[in-house]
Amino acid sequence: MPDRPIRLLILEDNPMDLELTLATLKRGGLPLESRHVSTREEFEAAFAQGSWDLILADYWLPSFTGLEALEAVRKVDALLPFILISGTLGDERAIESLKSGATDYVLKDNLARLLVVVRRALAEHQERLHHLATQRALQESEARFDRAVRGSTDGLWDWNPDTGSIYYSPRFRALLGWTGGDGSGEISLFRNALHPDDAERILRAIDDNLAGGPPFHEELRLRQPDGTYRWFLGRGETLRSADGRTRHFSGSITDISQRRQFEESLRAAHRRLQRLSRRAIELLENERRHLARELHDEIGQVLTAVKINLESVARRISEPALKEPLRDSVEITSTALAQVRRLSLDLRPAQLDDLGLVAALRGHADRQAAVGRFTAHFETRGLPKRLNTKIETACFRVSQEALTNILRHSRAANVWIDLSADQNQVTLTVRDDGVGFVVEDGTNRATSGESLGLLSMEERIALIGGSLTVVSQPGKGTEVRARVPLAVEGRK
Repeated sequence: MPDRPIRLLILEDNPMDLELTLATLKRGGLPLESRHVSTREEFEAAFAQGSWDLILADYWLPSFTGLEALEAVRKVDALLPFILISGTLGDERAIESLKSGATDYVLKDNLARLLVVVRRALAEHQERLHHLATQRALQESEARFDRAVRGSTDGLWDWNPDTGSIYYSPRFRALLGWTGGDGSGEISLFRNALHPDDAERILRAIDDNLAGGPPFHEELRLRQPDGTYRWFLGRGETLRSADGRTRHFSGSITDISQRRQFEESLRAAHRRLQRLSRRAIELLENERRHLARELHDEIGQVLTAVKINLESVARRISEPALKEPLRDSVEITSTALAQVRRLSLDLRPAQLDDLGLVAALRGHADRQAAVGRFTAHFETRGLPKRLNTKIETACFRVSQEALTNILRHSRAANVWIDLSADQNQVTLTVRDDGVGFVVEDGTNRATSGESLGLLSMEERIALIGGSLTVVSQPGKGTEVRARVPLAVEGRK
């Protein structure tokens, strides 16, 4: 029964019978909001105006009957409790009234039964309303699901592992090119459509979810009618009963063929760019090598010869007016020779090709330490005699860039260079105790093109399959660490 007072409409023309009826209900403790009518016109007006929980109607009235009132009510509301009350009602009329839609009937000489009948009628009415609401909600839910299934671009499935039955939505069947059928089928249809290279992984992921593991979320290939395969993203989850038993495994497939093609195009473009970058770096290093040797062997030798001749002439001349210009010329020539040698070393030190990374790196660190007035600490562990040429070049260039940044920005007193190797990789670390910086700011400057040092280091290491990390904080120095695999394609 409702928590509020019961809204009661009573059709009765006898004041004494009305009083007895209301008294009976009130003695039973029923909270009431009642309205009394005695004619057809009053009844029809009251019924149209109000929202009633219960109607009690006398069977016989001078110009109106309870059955006529019942007929009027049932045209509008098929469930509203309607109880007939009569002085005399034979079995035949009782059956007729119940067939016409009356909820129950009570004789006036047995009003003690009225309270039980009213309570039962109200309770049954509430139950019917609840049932109808549940049924309507279910129908609406099914309608929404049907609209979602038909409007979805995803293919849906619902599998009952106990019975083996499985439902494939129309979109699912369309995505796989299946024709005919009502959506029902067997799990074998799905299994047989899996690409052989995907089948074991996909079926294992489904079994894991059925056993209580993570949700099913896998990319897979499914066969089309022409024998080709398309890529899909499969998602699914197991629905369990209250006692934990598997009831259904439901999910969807989304066509991701275009996305996979786009990703493959991007990967192919990336591979082409990497090949071009590697080739560009190879050409750059070859040109550096050539220029370094030209500076060292040609221009360096010429300047050396000029210096020797000037010194020889200076020793033979005794005139003071000529000695001073000759000394200046010797100094200028020495300075030019030192600059040529420095340029040659910066372009590509001969030690890197002739003696290897350790010798080249140690020599470069010592030269930079002398310029920057910091102490260089150099340590090596586990290195073979020579490394792959690509590894040596990349590690030297990263160290060169890191040391250049230290000279320009860090104001460091100490720099530590550590070069080590194990069975799988080479690790290079360049660390300083300088002023440090905010790594994100440096990355943003590199991305915007203001400073290409970080990007250059990352690119060189990435091209040989390695990784580079930079760790720094203001006031706490900087660490640059490169890791590269020993197994790098190319010449040793």
